[in-house]
Amino acid sequence: CRTFLVSLSILEDLLPEPLAAATLTDITGRVLEEARLRRRNTQLSTIYAISESLLKHLEPDALLNTACRHLGDLLNTEHVSVCVWNRETQRNVIRAASGILRPLVGLSFSDSDGASGEVLRTREPLYVQDYPHSPYFVDLPGTKCIASALVYPLADRERMLGVLFLAFLDVPRFFDAYTLHELHRLLGTVSLAIRNALLREELQARERTYRTLFDLAPLGIVRVTAKEGRILDANDEAARIFGYEDREHFLREFDTLASYANPENRAFYLKELEEGRNRNIVLERRNRFGKPLWISVSGRVDRERGELE
Repeated sequence: CRTFLVSLSILEDLLPEPLAAATLTDITGRVLEEARLRRRNTQLSTIYAISESLLKHLEPDALLNTACRHLGDLLNTEHVSVCVWNRETQRNVIRAASGILRPLVGLSFSDSDGASGEVLRTREPLYVQDYPHSPYFVDLPGTKCIASALVYPLADRERMLGVLFLAFLDVPRFFDAYTLHELHRLLGTVSLAIRNALLREELQARERTYRTLFDLAPLGIVRVTAKEGRILDANDEAARIFGYEDREHFLREFDTLASYANPENRAFYLKELEEGRNRNIVLERRNRFGKPLWISVSGRVDRERGELE
């Protein structure tokens, strides 16, 4: 199929009767090049939108949903899912999906299940042309509609993070080298963003665990600045020991320096910590009402932060 540009000219000065003359110019190459440039411009716009969106999302689920939408735009499909490998359960979990794959969010698979399992093991991309009749087919709601699938690994230098699954309802699909190159390059950015988001999620989970242990500990725990003695944090048991109603009351009114029976006590305590004797140090302190209070203290110095705990 070729494309021609037709130019019409009216010849009336040289002939007794007006006559139209047509000039044909083959512009097939130019039309194809313009179409290619339009596709590339669309791809670059999509890549920019993805990169910009990834920088705005720190929560894994929001990040993965953004990646699904834009990666689908890049390869002209609305049926995309992202699986994340859970190292604790050793399962591949669908964390985000769009189109006919959306109902599958939350399902998990082993590394031997389907195309995603194959890519997870090999760390190599996989194109399945006849998905329903392939050895990688997994019979789930909506998957029988998938004609072909492109599956890519999501990984950083240290470990596999998960798998990107792009489903197409028509077959065959052909991808030019430029599109695949840009997809591969973009997935490096996506993988890095996912890794950072997952690390943040893990850190938040650990902080919640620490907070629970901190709050429910049967011993009083207090964090203060080493130099000024300014209170940073405490649990309810520490508040009770010093005669306060609760943690909030303690944080609001407790004066670390005033709680020592005399300044020498604090100097002695800091010297003991500096010299490594940090367990069961007996000190005379004063409670909220100024009454003497003998307590056994174990602590440590965080020199980087300038804190005592």
